[in-house]
Amino acid sequence: MTAVQRNQSQTDYCTGLARLVDALELASGADAQVDALIAEVFRLAPAEFTSSAEASRHLSAQLLPHWQLRVGYDVCGILPSATVSLGGKRRSVVPPTVPLAVLRALISAVIDQRSCD
Repeated sequence: MTAVQRNQSQTDYCTGLARLVDALELASGADAQVDALIAEVFRLAPAEFTSSAEASRHLSAQLLPHWQLRVGYDVCGILPSATVSLGGKRRSVVPPTVPLAVLRALISAVIDQRSCD
């Protein structure tokens, strides 16, 4: 568990993550509401997570410090992709933008870490 969630109940945290998954699936680019939801769920200062590769990568390092993040493009070289991995655990996604790729892979891994269904 990371420090940013230490005072949240498991139920509230998992509910917030579920809302975040839904919001990220609908997002197709920069989205201030999704940025605000990320800050709320992880109790962070607001940032432009959905429009900044740097901010989304920083969030990944903050939430899953031991995981490896790889960002690239799909096999056609058109859409961005992101993979977070730790040992045999791996989460990969191919959404429309690099920040969304990082965020979707990250949140998927965070959910696995916290055993949220």
